[in-house]
Amino acid sequence: MRNVDLKNCLFGHPERRNTAESKGDHLKYFIWIIRSIRSAISLPAYARYDRRGSMTDLLLLFFLAMTSLGCAETEQKLEVATISPKAYARLPFLIVPTDRLHAAIQPIAQIIEKDFVMGGQFEPSIKPAADVPKSQTDLKALWQEGRGYPYALFLSQPMKNTLEYRLYDTNAAAMLIGKRIVINADADIAWVGHQLADKLNELLTGSAGSWASLLVACKREKKGKKDFRHIYGICPGQAYDQASAWSPLVKGSTIHFGCRWHPTKPLLYFSEHTPYNVRLVSLDEQKTKRIVMNFDGHNMMPAISSAGTTAVSITNNGYDRLYLYHVDKKSNRGIFEPLTPAGMHAIAPSFVTDNQLVFCAIENHLATIMLVDCTTKKRTPLVQGGYNVAPVYCPAKNLIAYCKKIDGTVQVFTYTMATKENKQLTCTPGHKDECTWSPCGNYIAYSVGFGNESRIAIFSFKTLEERFITPKGEFWTFPAWSGIYEQRPFA
Repeated sequence: MRNVDLKNCLFGHPERRNTAESKGDHLKYFIWIIRSIRSAISLPAYARYDRRGSMTDLLLLFFLAMTSLGCAETEQKLEVATISPKAYARLPFLIVPTDRLHAAIQPIAQIIEKDFVMGGQFEPSIKPAADVPKSQTDLKALWQEGRGYPYALFLSQPMKNTLEYRLYDTNAAAMLIGKRIVINADADIAWVGHQLADKLNELLTGSAGSWASLLVACKREKKGKKDFRHIYGICPGQAYDQASAWSPLVKGSTIHFGCRWHPTKPLLYFSEHTPYNVRLVSLDEQKTKRIVMNFDGHNMMPAISSAGTTAVSITNNGYDRLYLYHVDKKSNRGIFEPLTPAGMHAIAPSFVTDNQLVFCAIENHLATIMLVDCTTKKRTPLVQGGYNVAPVYCPAKNLIAYCKKIDGTVQVFTYTMATKENKQLTCTPGHKDECTWSPCGNYIAYSVGFGNESRIAIFSFKTLEERFITPKGEFWTFPAWSGIYEQRPFA
């Protein structure tokens, strides 16, 4: 795991570190250090999670008073807010597979463990036991252990085709939830584990999970002297280890890129190079490829609303224009209606509502994030000036994520639709591109380029950490995070 770079985020870039605003950043750094020390101190369980006053709080106030003496200059107002990392202790979480758990579904415990590790809010451990707890004394013993487990999940299998899970608050010696799941003989056990991890995550944190989903990305691979780009997929929770195996989904002697998911069904869209054009292709849950659009030029990056409205970027007279696709009821024929004018490059569409679309407009060597009304064709600039690309809307958060070049490096930003506020999420080395939201809106995946190397990373809004999920020395681009579907895509 790699935390957001404190040196860049809090102290600014080298050429700006001696400005007045950097002194305020020193204060943030001292506070962060003290909180980190507080989290690292080995305290008894009852003290570790007590957020009331303590000696470290007094130390915080001391540093606040001392450092404020050197920060008397007027603080400069910035147009862009920067999110800085927070220090906190990950909550120990005990997973207990009992002896009554059949070997065939033992992997569920490991899947929940990995999903929780990836989430970053818990520190899970697996500790087998003979059976579920029989008394409150048994539960309180878990709380009083050296690590102090505030929550414990017990997994058992009273019958061959069922899984029973019970979640306990060990300090209160109370069961929070207990349910029995029927598992069919042909069930995808891994998917059952991810779905259970999502339910537990929502119960414990109040926020929906996104582990029962699929993350795809394009990987550059060589065959002789030729470069190809193939599409791979992985369940996001299992990507916590950079050496995790990504499953190949689309291979072949060509280049695939620009992955996009259908919002309501497990259907993946991507573009594919041919000797004559770049065509748009789909891949259904049975891994069946179908050509969707095959016009001259580029056919790429479709956007589909929850109601089924479709927009796509197609090359016309040398320009990438956005078109709205619909079927004429009288003739029963598909019609492409232009949304953007000739002379403007328009790419990377993403629906905000069924009638509003955010996209990247490129004119006069400037890239602007724009909103277009699909009925009136009226365009409204949202983020202007410089290099602003790859917008994607998140309905769960009502935010637009995009990439913006700042001080020579492309970073990830968000734009709040309600307040029109821009926030910088990343301050780390490497050029970011092609953001994609998790279904819950708590994570953003994107590519990070370092010259001849490109990696996929995930930023967590819960922990404010950036974690790489692909190894060094490889070239990965165009991540796309699926929605939550009833069945596992491409199982």
